[in-house]
Amino acid sequence: MNKEELLKEIENAKTIAGRNIMGCSESFYNAYYSVRECFGMEELKKMDEKELNDLLKLGDFLAEVFY
Repeated sequence: MNKEELLKEIENAKTIAGRNIMGCSESFYNAYYSVRECFGMEELKKMDEKELNDLLKLGDFLAEVFY
C-alpha cells in the first residue's frame, strides 16, 4: 500500500466491542487502530511510507504476541 492508502486504513480502523481479561479494549489488537490511538492522525500524516509500514508491522507483531 502507498502512504495515502495506509493513512486511509488507519483513519477508518473500527472500534471492536469487548475487553480482554485485563480490561483492555479488543480494538488494540488491530495494528491500524493502535497506531492511530498512539500517534494521532496529524502526527501520522507527517511520517513517510516506510515509517508507517514499520509501525504497522510492529503493531501486528505485538497483537500476535499479546493475544
